[in-house]
Amino acid sequence: MPTSPTHTVRLATDAMATRFELVLVGDDPSHLRAAGEEAIREIERIATRFSFYDKSSELSSLNRQASVAPQRVTGDLFELLQMCSRVHDQTGGAFDPTIGPLMRTWSFAAESTLPSKEDIQKAVSSVGWKHVRINPSDYTVFFDRPEIAIDLGGIAKGWALDEAASLLQENGVHRGLLHGGTSSVIALGKPSDGTLWKVGIDDPYEEGWFTQAHLDNESLSVSAIHGKSHEVRGIEYGHVIDPTTGEARTGPIVASVQGSTAAYTDAWSTALIAMDPSTPFQLFPGISQAASFIKTDKNWIIRSGNWPE
Repeated sequence: MPTSPTHTVRLATDAMATRFELVLVGDDPSHLRAAGEEAIREIERIATRFSFYDKSSELSSLNRQASVAPQRVTGDLFELLQMCSRVHDQTGGAFDPTIGPLMRTWSFAAESTLPSKEDIQKAVSSVGWKHVRINPSDYTVFFDRPEIAIDLGGIAKGWALDEAASLLQENGVHRGLLHGGTSSVIALGKPSDGTLWKVGIDDPYEEGWFTQAHLDNESLSVSAIHGKSHEVRGIEYGHVIDPTTGEARTGPIVASVQGSTAAYTDAWSTALIAMDPSTPFQLFPGISQAASFIKTDKNWIIRSGNWPE
């Protein structure tokens, strides 16, 4: 009996200041498209609700009101905040979503200037996950300081991809590649030829990629200074900020994490950029759950034990 032909359907949307794309593989293109459109709507829904900059978003409402009284949040936002808390602890505070004041300080600076040391220190004094109280008994969140503001930019793209992938699988789509810009990617099953999905990782020093990951029902996230940066007086400043010093990361550096969920790998790759690159991976228990590496210059590559050479 002849087998059904394999079809590939591609869908895309712009959200969270990036391009989300779904490449879905299966026998029924109409079903793939319908399932993909539902997944796209879910990505857009999450982007709207968890936006730091949209004043009408659920996250913005939380940031305005949580220091006045405990705020009840939706189940998925509460679950995401619980994950933020775990990764914050695992990374020794290198991943800290309360960097909202710092994001405002740096984004308000013109591209040809930098925020003042005084403005940076003022923002740093308003950062700290320890000021966030999440109560699992009633799904409430409280900030014990009025200046606290949560920005989920270091994890939300991965979370949106996870939710989209879960929805696709519920709808019977089990092969495909989902990615949010150059930040995170999820591989479902295997491509048509039965091999693993291959994802190249760009070299921060020259055109092309310098390594690749092979994915099978896994996620990969990459954070880098190049691509989302601006140059001031010959120094390249990235979009990742160290929550302890308030300084934007500088210099060519790329970090990647491969693991089971895109939210987890997204947050961890962000943390690896923010933290001191000489910090041993083994100090952080969460990193043992994934293959990881940091490339800081042409001769310095740090890998966890399970990242392939």
